[in-house]
Amino acid sequence: MCLEVAPVQARECEKDSSKFVGLCMKVDNCATVCRGEGFTSARCSTFRRRCVCIKEC
Repeated sequence: MCLEVAPVQARECEKDSSKFVGLCMKVDNCATVCRGEGFTSARCSTFRRRCVCIKEC
């Protein structure tokens, strides 16, 4: 019997950047700040335009 196992994606945790200043308009700037805070990626929130840092939980 052969069972196929689908890859499991790690959960991601998000946190507002504590060092980003101003409105988040370009994710590149946000990602640079977040990497400096120890996160792996980032996004700009759509409504509040805040820099949100992302890493595996």
